[in-house]
Amino acid sequence: MAKRAGAWDGNVAGEMFVDDSCIYCGACFHMAPHTFHDADKHSVVGAQPTNEADSRWAHLAAVSCPVSAIGSDNKSAFREAAAALPIAYHDNIFWCGYTSKKSFGGLSWLIQRDNGNVLMDGPRYAGPLMKRFDELGGIQHIIYSHKDDIGDAAKIADYYQCPRYVHIAEEMDAEEQLALSEPYALDDDLLLIPTPGHTLGSLCVLHNDILFTGDNLWWNPNFQSLSASQHYCWFDWPTQLQSLETLLNYDFRAVLPGHGQPFIADTPEQMRDELSRALAILSQDRCSKNNQNIWECPNG
Repeated sequence: MAKRAGAWDGNVAGEMFVDDSCIYCGACFHMAPHTFHDADKHSVVGAQPTNEADSRWAHLAAVSCPVSAIGSDNKSAFREAAAALPIAYHDNIFWCGYTSKKSFGGLSWLIQRDNGNVLMDGPRYAGPLMKRFDELGGIQHIIYSHKDDIGDAAKIADYYQCPRYVHIAEEMDAEEQLALSEPYALDDDLLLIPTPGHTLGSLCVLHNDILFTGDNLWWNPNFQSLSASQHYCWFDWPTQLQSLETLLNYDFRAVLPGHGQPFIADTPEQMRDELSRALAILSQDRCSKNNQNIWECPNG
């Protein structure tokens, strides 16, 4: 529970605040960027919500904080947000919220499908979230982008008795261990793309024109570009860049990451241009490992 006594001085006055238990995962300012701002090593309320939409997203982000570092005087909005997640985000995709400290606030996504719903990575296990999952048709498959962002997916898999899919190189517990060196079609609308680099067994998942990127790629609002992090690359940075380059071969409009801000382009061509522009920056020799901020471009 967030405490006013521990609120950061950088919070603007008003009903919402962030306290000093913040771990700087970034989940809040990616879910509700109008309200929560990056204050360099922690988040703050940079602008109090002034309309219903901003208030709703701010409270969804508060419920989703992995360490409950966000407080609000509006308790009814908290209760409504707790019951609303996962929230519809784009087409048949739902933003799960309820991020887990185990995955450092990693984002997870629900794909609602006629052939069985898919949970992409793992949120925190919470009663209201499970109730909403049930209402949306349950979970038939769980796909891990890599070993860092699984949250409480094992507990969710046990509840639904559904298989978890992971690249075998991640060396972790899952029912389906996939030894992939080439893209693998799990279904007509689910293509698992091996993208080693961030970890040896990192995967991207293509669903129609939506690409779930794990910790491979995200939108950087500070630089208004797609980005990735050399500092937070656990296996091999040149390999990660090569993997990102292979994504130019696919048509997609949306990048939905595990960490970082999502991005939706108008067309696959625009997305390809954005990815090409990002690769040109990320591949420059002045790329620095000293950058400690996962949201910044390594060349920033």
